[in-house]
Formats: sequence, C-alpha cells, structure tokens
Amino acid sequence: MIPLRKKKSILFLLIIAILISSNVICRNISEERSKEALNELPILTPRISPVEGLNHDDHAELHGWAEQYVDWSFSTLPSQVINVWALTAFDYSLWTSGMSVSGDLLSTASSDSGRYYVPSSGTWYIVFWNDEIGSQFTTVSHAATFVGDTRPPSITIYEPYSSTSIDIGEVLTIDWSSINAGGSVKIELFKADSLVTTITSSTSNDGYYQWSIPLNTTIGTDYRVKISSLSSSAYDYSDYFEISALPTITIISPQANVSLSMGSMYTVRWNNTEVICHISIDLYRNNILIINVEDDSFNCGAYPGDDIWTVPSGLTPAKDYCLKVYNRDDPDTYAFSDYFEITEARGITITVPHGGSHFAQGSEYLIEWNSYGPVGNVRIMLYENIDHEDYVYGLDTYVLTIIDNIENNGSFSWTVPEDLPDGNKYFITINSIVDSACSDYSRHFTISPIDSKIPGFELNVISIFVLIAVIYLNLKIRTKIK
Repeated sequence: MIPLRKKKSILFLLIIAILISSNVICRNISEERSKEALNELPILTPRISPVEGLNHDDHAELHGWAEQYVDWSFSTLPSQVINVWALTAFDYSLWTSGMSVSGDLLSTASSDSGRYYVPSSGTWYIVFWNDEIGSQFTTVSHAATFVGDTRPPSITIYEPYSSTSIDIGEVLTIDWSSINAGGSVKIELFKADSLVTTITSSTSNDGYYQWSIPLNTTIGTDYRVKISSLSSSAYDYSDYFEISALPTITIISPQANVSLSMGSMYTVRWNNTEVICHISIDLYRNNILIINVEDDSFNCGAYPGDDIWTVPSGLTPAKDYCLKVYNRDDPDTYAFSDYFEITEARGITITVPHGGSHFAQGSEYLIEWNSYGPVGNVRIMLYENIDHEDYVYGLDTYVLTIIDNIENNGSFSWTVPEDLPDGNKYFITINSIVDSACSDYSRHFTISPIDSKIPGFELNVISIFVLIAVIYLNLKIRTKIK
C-alpha cells in the first residue's frame, strides 16, 4: 500500500501539473497493489465516446459499484495490444470531458484477466483503451464483475422532470437509475394521487423506457410516473409534469368546392391550437405534392393565421386540388384543406358606368362589362365613397345589392331607386359568384335628379320652351293662310 503522506504529495503535484501544463503523472499498480509505483509513470490522455470496435485511440468501458474488488477480462480480434485502466466515476467523467486524470493501469496486452482491489467504495470504470503507438482497428470482447454492494435498494427517476410537457400521441421518455433494485421494475402513470394506468407491468431495470401517450388521455399538469422494483421495496415518483392536448391546425379557407383561378390572389386562413412561429404551405393535387406555396409564413401564436397566395400559372385546371398547412418546425402538426378547383385565368372589366356618368333616381340605365375565362354568374353591388365632414375620408360604404345573381351576359338594366340620396362618388362592383377574387369596380359616378323633369317625359325646360314656340308659330302661320 502507498503511504498516505505520499498520496497527498501525488495529489498536490497532480493539481499543480493540471494548472500548469494539463499533463498528469499516472502510477502503475499491480493487481494486488503490493508493488511500488514505477519511476516513469504513463500518461492517461483523455478520450471520449466509448465503442466496442476500437480504432486507434478509441476505448470501451464497463462500470459498476464495488466495495471489495473487480474481476475483469478481455481479448482482442484481430490481436492488438491495448491498455486497461481502472478509474473512479469522478475521474472517468473528467476524462471523457477532455481532461487528463490519474488512474490505475491494470494491463498492457492483447488479452488478459485479473482482479482489481478497489481502494474505496464507489462506482468504478474499467477502461479498455486502444492507445498503443501504431495500433490498428480491433474488436474488444470484455467482461467485468463488480463485487461488494451493501447499499440499501433504491430507485431514482430523472425523467420526466418538472418542466416536461408532452402532447397526447407523442412518446414519453422515462429515465432512472437504481441500486440493488433487482433486474425488473414496474412503471405506472399517476394523476395527482390516483393511478391512471400501468405503463408496463414488467420491464428490464436498465434505466430507460419509452411510452406513447394514448390519444384518450385527459390533459393535465399533475401527472407523475412511479417506478417500483419487482424484487424489493424500492420505488420512486417522478416530478409532476404536463400532458397537453394534441396540437392541431384547422384550415378555414379555401373551403370545399370553391373555384380559384390562375394568376389571382387569395387569402389562406387557418387556426392552430399551439404556439406555432413558422407555417409552411404546400399545394397538392390528388394527394401528390405539386409545389411549395409558402416555406415560412411567420405565425408566432396560437390564434388564426393567414397568408396571401397568388395561384401560379401553368397548372392543369382541375377540381382535386388541396392545400397542406403545417408547422415548419414540427411537420407532424399539419392539416389538409378540402378539395377545391383551380381554373384558367379569368377577369371582369366594367365599361358602364364610367367616370362622369350621371344616373337619375327613378330612371333605368344599362350597366355593362366585359369578361374572360370561366367567370360564371355574377353579383352587382352599389357602394359610395364618403368624404363628408361627419365621416372618415375615403371610407367605402356598402349601399345595396343591385342584383345578387345574374348570368354573365355583359349587361344589366338597372332602375335607380328613387330614395337614393344625391351623391357624386357612387361606384358599383361586379364579382364572380364562384370566385370572389374575380371582380372589378367602376369609376365614381353621380346619382341625382334630372332638372325639371316632366313625368313620363325626359325633357328639360329649354325643350319645353322650344316646343311651345314651334306650336305658336305653326298656329300663327295657319291663321295667316286663312
């Protein structure tokens, strides 16, 4: 055994060496720990990522709790000289984090076995390290038996923890460690103090289990997991965690059987039940992806969202198109719209009334327009642009629907209602019944009475005087002839 004073000296020198040069002197001790340390001790250089197939400078490890000794053995194929070390759990964590540490060199051979008497109780790591100069790839077959464990049985759950929030239908990861708790455990789900379900009645006590949250699970923030040993009284409860509703997206528009035309702009609207910051939108036809409509529509909230979409040209007119709206950061959260139609381009152009037109109350006038594409029936409405003192400037106000549904034949005869107020900023809109984006609005026109109108005749005062004069002259001529 090495004297305590010498151990303290080595520890002191170790700390100084780490601070100055990150080089640590290792000591070589025999299996029985009865030999003196060598004058020139090897350096245990840090390595990370334990593996079974070992390239040069790779390592594998076995670890466990030991209070007495560890029996170890190994062999390599193809034969390759490697080094075997014993490290405490603390030293192993430092080593795999990139630091140099001291350890006990147990063997330098291509195959070997032995017994390592641990200097103190705790978790010990037996490291099989392929670090010899010029070493080649080899596969290590290794074994270790950790002897002596008088600790009482216990289980400690690490995950789920207090900040865990998982949606219905997702996979819950359960992570734990145990001491002398046997080879199998039972895992249960509790809501507050009430048992909800047995997740598994028996599973290997290996510290890891995954469970899909059933779709019929009630949402709540007071769930916890209980893990119980099947061979001892050991058990533990996790922290309380949340099971939340399955996130959903609901597409509001486009709706079923609407008709969109190439080249026109439309608003895609949706609702989402979780906070989504980035929405993507794809166009499908008959369940086949056609194009990405929007790759990153900024949404950032659990509220209705929308995006303006211009239907591209060059598509095949059909009635089996649909849109897919999904969370760009979680593509499993998505929704498909109903099927809708995409047609060739279409449009409407109003020719009458035009700027400067004058319509009189009670009179009949012809509204005229041109159109192209599959416009279908149309709707004609009257608006007024109000800029009076009591109104906000530029406010367009709906007045009435002239005709709700009429064949798209290019004209409609309208009798202006007699009770319409006078105004010089009236305008009409004509839009397709099947496609609200296919529309046009006229220039401003005037609605007011015709001056001195005689019922049944549309003659002004000058015309009346001319008529009277003609009648008078005619009578006078006839008198002279007689």
